[in-house]
Amino acid sequence: MTQRLTHDLFEPHVGTVFSVQADNVALELVLAKVDLAGTARDGFQPFALLFEGPEQPLLQQQIVPLHHERLGDIAPFLTHVGSRDGVAVYEAVFN
Repeated sequence: MTQRLTHDLFEPHVGTVFSVQADNVALELVLAKVDLAGTARDGFQPFALLFEGPEQPLLQQQIVPLHHERLGDIAPFLTHVGSRDGVAVYEAVFN
């Protein structure tokens, strides 16, 4: 993806699927939320993406290649931030 990654780019895609190929597994994560994070500086508003997926297999904290049907490919650093009701929650922060 060559366009600038901003929260506005991801907002319309909340609820859509991102395909993951990592740790020798293929799975799907759903973009659950786009959060603004911190104060804008130099024309950039920091933000975080929250993804939900299966608890097993659990992805390790790492750069993960994600593919989205409309947005194409991105490779954010994903961190597992918890689980609830059998769903793993991952976060990618852009600042």
